Order: sequence, then structure tokens, then C-alpha cells
Amino acid sequence: GGLVLEPQEIRHALFQGKPARFIADLATNEAFLNATNHKIKTHRMLDRDFANRFLAFYLFGYENYIPDLDSFMSRAMANIYKMSEYELDKITYDFTEAMNASRKIFEAEAFRKVYYDYKKLPPINKALFDALATQLAVLSETEREMLVNRRTAFKNGLYDLLNNDAHFFTSITSSTGDRNRVYHRHNEIKKLIHHIIESKPS
Repeated sequence: GGLVLEPQEIRHALFQGKPARFIADLATNEAFLNATNHKIKTHRMLDRDFANRFLAFYLFGYENYIPDLDSFMSRAMANIYKMSEYELDKITYDFTEAMNASRKIFEAEAFRKVYYDYKKLPPINKALFDALATQLAVLSETEREMLVNRRTAFKNGLYDLLNNDAHFFTSITSSTGDRNRVYHRHNEIKKLIHHIIESKPS
């Protein structure tokens, strides 16, 4: 009659100490809570699952993703054991800045599959979160600032992706741990970000 553990609960049990504490710190980061409107539940460590997803793609890059997602996320936690406090502080800083930028750009719509006029705000989407959070985190401060200043263009670009790129829509909707879908969603968001940043203001 025991409860079946969620993958993040298993990772928490396997990687005690420094990794478990670091993931917990990211999940309680004030900027993360604000960007997600405090809507991600702590029940069954769902909030830490989001943080762990970010960590994996931030550390290893989407280009180096090899399924399955659970193993990829476990490898990220294991990696924390050998990282310095300086390196961990850098991850926390970039994560915080990515969350702040998300809030400024999307407000309450951050990480949500908004592609139509809605009456009820769609739920936060894990796959959209891992792609947006990571691609915002790896930008320079100047690039993030430019993106925030051009937030309307970025929001419109993402809206277009969701409406007109069936592959992108699928990549954040089903089988989101599939290698091609991981690559596509991260790559398209990366391309969109750099298109917005590098385009001359009208």
C-alpha cells in the first residue's frame, strides 16, 4: 500500500546533501515563484522537478541531450557534487535573471501555452518552461535587457510559433522528452530570441 515515488522524489533521495539542497534553493527562489505566480505546487516535489529540468539543460545544453529525460536530470544533480560555490552561485544568478526577464516579458502568461484568446489562463507548461528558462539564462545581461525592451515582438513571435509551427506545438505538448522535440523547441526559441535581439528597431 506504499505510495509510488515520483521521479523527482527518487532523485532527491538518491542525491542527498549538496544537490538536493541546491535544487530546493532554486525551487524556492523568489524570482522563480514570482515568474510562475506561485502556481507550481510543492506537492510531490513538482516545483523541484521544474528546477531540475532547467539545471540539466543549462549545464549540458539541449544539443547534448540524450534520452531519457529522467537520466539526463539525474546526471545534472550528480554533477552538483563536484561544482564549486562560485559555479553554483553563477547558476543561481542566471536562473534568477531568466525568471526576472520572463516576468517582465510575459507577466502572468510566462511559460504558458498562450496561442488563442482565452477566458481562463492556460496552465504552466513544463516543456515551454525548460526551453524559455534555459535560453534566457544563457544570454548576456545586455541581451536580456534588449529582449525585455522588445518584449512585444518576442511575445508575438512566440505566439506565431505556437500557431504556425505544428512541430513546435507538438514539441511542448506530447512526448516532450523525445530528442527531436527537445532540440526543436529549444532551437526555435533560441532562433527567435536572437532574431529579436539582432533585428534593427523599426
